[in-house]
Amino acid sequence: MVFILVKDSASGIRAGVAANVPVVGLTTRNPEKVLQDAGASLLIKDFQDPKLLSILEEIEPTVAAVEQV
Repeated sequence: MVFILVKDSASGIRAGVAANVPVVGLTTRNPEKVLQDAGASLLIKDFQDPKLLSILEEIEPTVAAVEQV
């Protein structure tokens, strides 16, 4: 099983990083630099961002295909 957190705040990202969980930064509320500096592994604009879908596909190809439908 793989866990990925999606957070839109620096404090949430730092908490995920401290827990050794990969964190995707959602850039809807804070500047990219703030989220990146907090330790986000990846930054996305929304949940339809191709970068996120690509990562999900690598982790679990079947689930990602279903989510895109």
